[in-house]
Amino acid sequence: MGHPNTGISSNAMNITNSFSKGDFLVNLFVFIDAEASRLVRYNNRPTFYSGEIRISFRVILPGELIMNDGSTLPLHPLLIPYGPL
Repeated sequence: MGHPNTGISSNAMNITNSFSKGDFLVNLFVFIDAEASRLVRYNNRPTFYSGEIRISFRVILPGELIMNDGSTLPLHPLLIPYGPL
């Protein structure tokens, strides 16, 4: 239960409802997959690994959502030292 004298805008309610429908997560994973695929093609690798997925999250999501993800990867995908993981 929320606070008694507060409300929610229709835009915020639409965003909240999108979480429950699953569309948000499906779209997020589609974007993550597309970004990871771009990184793989850019670096001429045969497949992508956890590093590409982590970098894709950092590229797609706003900074506050990934600030404490525990990753030590650089923010910019072109600064990644590619090689054996």
